[in-house]
Amino acid sequence: FWPHPLVLDYGWPAARSLGEVWWQALLVVALLAATLWALVRKPAAGFVGAWFFVLLAPSSSVLPLATQTIAEHRMYLALAAPLAAAMLGLTASLGRRALWVGGALALALGGLTVERNHDYRSALAIWTDTVAKCPGNARAHGNLGRAYLALGRWEEAIAACRMELQLAPNYSGDARANLGRALTEVGRAAEALPYFEAGLRLRPDSFDVRNNYGVALAALDRWPEALAQYEIALRLRPDDAELHSNFANALAKVGRRSEALTQYETAVKLDPEFVAAETNWGRTLAEAGRLTEALPHFEKALQVRPSAATHTDLANALTAAGRIEEAIPHYEAALRLQPDRPLVHCAWGDALARLGRLPEAVAQYEAAVRLQPTMAEAHHNLAVVLMRLGRSTEALTHFDATVRLLPESADAHHELALVLGELHRWGEATREEEAALRLRPDFPEAREHLAALRQQ
Repeated sequence: FWPHPLVLDYGWPAARSLGEVWWQALLVVALLAATLWALVRKPAAGFVGAWFFVLLAPSSSVLPLATQTIAEHRMYLALAAPLAAAMLGLTASLGRRALWVGGALALALGGLTVERNHDYRSALAIWTDTVAKCPGNARAHGNLGRAYLALGRWEEAIAACRMELQLAPNYSGDARANLGRALTEVGRAAEALPYFEAGLRLRPDSFDVRNNYGVALAALDRWPEALAQYEIALRLRPDDAELHSNFANALAKVGRRSEALTQYETAVKLDPEFVAAETNWGRTLAEAGRLTEALPHFEKALQVRPSAATHTDLANALTAAGRIEEAIPHYEAALRLQPDRPLVHCAWGDALARLGRLPEAVAQYEAAVRLQPTMAEAHHNLAVVLMRLGRSTEALTHFDATVRLLPESADAHHELALVLGELHRWGEATREEEAALRLRPDFPEAREHLAALRQQ
């Protein structure tokens, strides 16, 4: 009569026999019998009852919805007749005062509707409300998990999916697939694999399970296995742009570059604003040395959605193509969007050094080593530029850091030896050249320099 609290999904199991709902069935049969009697003896009242049963029948009897038991919204239209009859009865007993009583009831009930609608403002809100009211409903926890997945709130999704499986261990494969996906997103792909495998046993033809299983395998660099999952997923859903992009990434990783390019092209045709596919398409072309073809893909990605990563990709491609002056503004744009990227500072420093703008290059390399003190490339390149500026003592510090970070690099030891030699630190220089030759006995430059040092 007055359901409280209102719940979107009670999670109650479907009745499997009449014995489980005998007294409720008896009540419905009694009301139906009264309606049939009234149709004969009191047609107006019988019409109200018939209206109720006829409108309710399709959703509750003819087409039973086993996953949506006890859903109040099925009663909305069916109750129109009894409510109209109630208001007619109120009018008969109260006269014109019934208008005020009815108006007050309408306002009160309308206010309750507005309040309830607040719970429907988003999928997350309605399923949070449902779980709070029915914490034992596995389906509600699963839907809450999917809402968290859609928002990228992975840890909360993991908790919700785990609760779903705890309440219903034999639930559908999607529950395991959702948990696996959330675990993959937080970098726990190895932990996710058993959930995908269990999901596939329950639903081998599930696109989501296949695709997300492939993503987890890719995260573990198990590219051939990822390819196998993507191929099956493509047969299940050939028009999914993200899947074509995932498949292309895997193909590129196993060296099947031409096939990867075809898959990127398909992904972008299916979704012209698919920035990740457009960018990866450009990167694959750039890695193949096809820089002129790569550039338009980075430019299009920037038009759709500017990002630090895409500005960097475009700048690197322009630099590789020898168009360094054009690359500089993109390095600047990348660092405006995301200033704490040491690789971008280093790449910008390289470009500036190639243009002969050495003091500016020094500033970029110094920023890179501040952000990432273990970045050997930045230390090395900074040392080289400092040498070109005649700042040997400062360069020595960074050559020394390069050797500490790359102790197995013969080149690093040799370069450090050259600087030590320039500073007349013969003994230390000799030790570094000897280390270089131990690492690479056929290193003629090191052997020649060592001979010169021994003559000092």
